[in-house]
Amino acid sequence: MPAGLPRLFAVASAAAATAAAAANTNSASSTEESHSFSNGDFFPSRYAELPRARLLPGKSSSQPAGLSLASVSVLMRHGARTPLHKVPGYLGDQFRWPTDVAYQLAEMDGVQMQLYDPLHPGSQPSLMRPHRQYLLGGAQPGSLTRLGQADMIRLGQRLRRDYRQLVNDNLRKHKEDYGGWLYCRSTSILRCVQSLQCVLAGLLLDAQPGESLEASAAPATVRVAIRSLIDEDLFPNFRTVPELQNLNLANASALLSRLDGYLATRQQLANAFGIPSYGGRASPMPSWNETQKPRENFVPLYFARDDLSARLAHGSTLPGPVAKLCPTLDRLCALELLTEEMGPCEIWEEALPYCIGTWVHTLASNVDRLASGRGDHHRFELYSSHDSMLLPVLLALGFDPRSDISWPPFGSAIVFEFYTNDNGSSAGATASQERIWCRVLYQDRAVQLPGCQSEFAPLSVLSDRFFRLARPREGFVEASQAAGRELNSWYREHGLAHLEPWPYDADSTGADGERDAKRA
Repeated sequence: MPAGLPRLFAVASAAAATAAAAANTNSASSTEESHSFSNGDFFPSRYAELPRARLLPGKSSSQPAGLSLASVSVLMRHGARTPLHKVPGYLGDQFRWPTDVAYQLAEMDGVQMQLYDPLHPGSQPSLMRPHRQYLLGGAQPGSLTRLGQADMIRLGQRLRRDYRQLVNDNLRKHKEDYGGWLYCRSTSILRCVQSLQCVLAGLLLDAQPGESLEASAAPATVRVAIRSLIDEDLFPNFRTVPELQNLNLANASALLSRLDGYLATRQQLANAFGIPSYGGRASPMPSWNETQKPRENFVPLYFARDDLSARLAHGSTLPGPVAKLCPTLDRLCALELLTEEMGPCEIWEEALPYCIGTWVHTLASNVDRLASGRGDHHRFELYSSHDSMLLPVLLALGFDPRSDISWPPFGSAIVFEFYTNDNGSSAGATASQERIWCRVLYQDRAVQLPGCQSEFAPLSVLSDRFFRLARPREGFVEASQAAGRELNSWYREHGLAHLEPWPYDADSTGADGERDAKRA
């Protein structure tokens, strides 16, 4: 981590004792009206001082004169799925998931995908399919549903509508050679691969949700890069350096207990689910599936949210006390996952490169090729990923974790548009001579980047905040190990869980892959 990190750790330790004491006074008997939370000392004061991104009400229908759209990159979460976890209590037995809620993509023959591993030429990627347990009704956990597929087709249609000229120009220029302009990547989780296929159907064929594509006269065959789990960077992946994740998972309870309102919300949710009260700073929220008992250790709130959000997406209604908690739950769960991924919030800015840095490097490399003028850049990039990836990317773009970041919905997308500036003087008064400009969209709404007065910004604005996090694959493991040793020392010095001895055997990943897949 950067040289300034020990100082940030020291700032964190100065408030550690008082924050922990404050957490112990966080009464579990809060009134039902206490559905909002304040952040107290959980976030350092510098978060209030940094310029922040802002999500605008909509987006401009046209770009400024002088700018020509040259490249689009889309990072998306998969579509609606069956839950990976089951809420406890009476709610856990009220919703059924029949087997026909999810189905294989036999009707998507109009878009065929050729899967390959870009890091291991000649090897066939192995896909991770839904878990073998069965939900009530017979469906498998984590399966993309019919609703999820329709949503992803609509996302592809929206991309076709918004970028019709770019797509059509490249379809005419490259004809059947999609690889000449379109780059696709997905994690090896089956619902992400299926979601990408649906997006491609909407983008390339203007497919309608629910229609059969078997009659397509010329099915589109698109190459899709899929890495093995050990090499994946489309979600924060610590399989090669498991110490980083093990440290944060072990300390998540203690770190989150500093957040005013966190323990109270856990208790309110437990009451709504009919769970007995739990005492202590590490009050657990049990996680169920059809074959296992509740966990005895700390389990995050986002396990419960996982089931609730899947039900809501598929038309279920929730009891009043639970429904009232959902907006707060979306924000608290986002903070939970970010804490598990990056540790104490005081160092999130420094931890981001070890969370998303190699993927940011991939994105930045394509922009570099665009800026060089050689013409070998991808015109369209699609990355099919998870909520666990979108959350740190939103943080990296400059959204305020205290107020602006909530859990990304199914099918949500962050879109990066890149433009060439053909007439700098008319594109804008600030840094108007820059060759490359950009715009970022989230949920089809424009993002006003930190320090920028418009949704369209010179590339330097994005570079200063976002591309500075880029890290090449070469040397990344060694840098992450060094960061982990420093983080381990901080946890040890402050009486929190730490690893002995260090370093841990990086080859002994055990069942981490299954855990990573469940968290994704």
